[in-house]
Amino acid sequence: MRMLKFQYNRQWHVWGMGVLCALGVLGAGGAAAQQQAPGVMVQPESVGAAMEGQSFIDPQLKMLWTEYLRRGGNLSASADDAKGFVGPRVVDGMVRIEALSVGDDTALAADLKHLGVIDVRQQGNLVLGRMAVASLGALRSLRTARFVRPAPEPFGNAGSVTSQGDAVQGSERARRIFGLDGSGVVVGVTSTGYDTQGDAASDVARGDLPGPGNPNGRLQPVRVLKDRSSPDSDEGRAMAQIIHDVAPGAALAVYIPESVQDHADGLRALAKAGANIISDDVLWTNDPWFQEGPISVAHREILAQQNVVSINAAANLGDWSAEGSFRPLPARDLTRGGSAAGRWQLHDWGGGQTTFPVTVHRGGRVRIVMQWDEPFASFTKSRTGAASDLDLFAFTDAQGSDIRFISAARNVGGDPVEFVFALLRPDAADETFTIHIGVGMPEGVGRLPGRFKLIAQPNDMDLVDWPRDAAFHSGTAVGHNASEGAIVACAVRYWRVNTPRGPVAEPFSSTGGFARTRDADGNLLPEPLDTRKPDLCGPDGVDTSFFGVDIDDNGWPNFLGTSAASPHLAGVAALMLQASGMKMRADEVGPALRETARDMMDFDDPLSGPGYDVRSGYGFVNAELAVSRAMALRYRR
Repeated sequence: MRMLKFQYNRQWHVWGMGVLCALGVLGAGGAAAQQQAPGVMVQPESVGAAMEGQSFIDPQLKMLWTEYLRRGGNLSASADDAKGFVGPRVVDGMVRIEALSVGDDTALAADLKHLGVIDVRQQGNLVLGRMAVASLGALRSLRTARFVRPAPEPFGNAGSVTSQGDAVQGSERARRIFGLDGSGVVVGVTSTGYDTQGDAASDVARGDLPGPGNPNGRLQPVRVLKDRSSPDSDEGRAMAQIIHDVAPGAALAVYIPESVQDHADGLRALAKAGANIISDDVLWTNDPWFQEGPISVAHREILAQQNVVSINAAANLGDWSAEGSFRPLPARDLTRGGSAAGRWQLHDWGGGQTTFPVTVHRGGRVRIVMQWDEPFASFTKSRTGAASDLDLFAFTDAQGSDIRFISAARNVGGDPVEFVFALLRPDAADETFTIHIGVGMPEGVGRLPGRFKLIAQPNDMDLVDWPRDAAFHSGTAVGHNASEGAIVACAVRYWRVNTPRGPVAEPFSSTGGFARTRDADGNLLPEPLDTRKPDLCGPDGVDTSFFGVDIDDNGWPNFLGTSAASPHLAGVAALMLQASGMKMRADEVGPALRETARDMMDFDDPLSGPGYDVRSGYGFVNAELAVSRAMALRYRR
């Protein structure tokens, strides 16, 4: 099987919960940002213990508890392993959890508090809180939960400073020609963090953000509705800097969500706070792909009811995805380290092949996430969950016999999602780490599933080898990053815009083409819906004062990824609204941007073509034309 490699941004990413080669239903990873503290390294015996028996307690929590006991309660001790398994992120001895009740949410919340869980609150169907790792064993007495699992965290799409994208997209010229600066417009930001490093005041003093003390007279402070309390790369602040470069007169507001439901609620909160535009770069592992999720519902709601434009990052996952119908081979016994592990029906990838290889090079990380076409109990009003149980394997062998790692949560009645997360540290003795990925259904559990999809989420596509075969390449703009109620941004490196070849999309920019099959309550649609995303591309690779890595040697770090493209488009949208005298409706912004975009053709890319294509949407943003189009609406009654 041929393997695919190409260059991406060489730097550590924010990996949210820090699960590095992990089993479990949920998790969060990151995109081009500074590294967060990883999770707890877990030894093989702890992984084995997590596999024992089906339980409402997620295997990640069982694995973490077992490792805690194995280390005598000292989770800060080194695991002395350059590759292997890492559990959920632990901060000050606490792990974030979320649970779905068997029917009585109030009783579940009370029981969790009784077990020592703090900060207990409900978000949608789920009850969230923080629990001491030392107390995880007490969860075995819980009788009011359908499941308890680690809570996922958001991750972004990053891959005296002024964004170079301001010039190449035409917004600098549009400001000069039309005398605009975004005044009267409020732009919201949702991301992974804003000022957890405590440096926002310095950005204001340099003129990179508005607020008291800004040397350019932009004195209105950024309104922070919610930020995270634990350390983060502050990707949202880098996004705010870009917006301030493009539309320096626009007011800014920030909401940093802690869950999928909180993300949806945060969009509504920003709209209520007066936001006209919201720039979003967050990814969630448990944001449904086949079903319309809460964030996508919120996009449609604030567009139709509150006249708010949402502009999302498409993601930085290229087309590294496999999807198809589950084709089971006869059930067989599998082992883990020579011991019996159980019986599964493994998926046939073709010709009886039960695995495909993924190789991680030194410094590389990759999360492989799987979802399948069934409802999410976490988000349906009826709380109807999956009827099938699929597991995701990392085998030691290409034949798929011996389990190195398994993601095996109890999915029936819960959510149809699993992941495996692999890493090889930069200082590892080995140059590569190869895992053999397989998908299987445990014998006698649930019904036969239908379609499923895997997406690879690497930190650097040059440090991970993914199969070249066409079967492993399909759309990765999914979930709310393909929302029909939002404008979705792909990315073009800013210095590749004005070249004889013309702009071409970043190779890691997520592609469209995936069609969801279910409504927000998990019901099948009459026909699958392809929302035709991304819409258009904006620039990335631009300078910020702190975020990213300096790849052009000018002394300022470069912000790569669709996370940088989204705020560029948001800044243009702010100029458009001001140009129209605030008469342009939110649902007119997307068509104006698409219709004025510069068509992109990459003759070396089979996914590229004239007009709309799944790689670059309708082309590269043309701010001057888009603002001119909006200006014509100024005199509309």
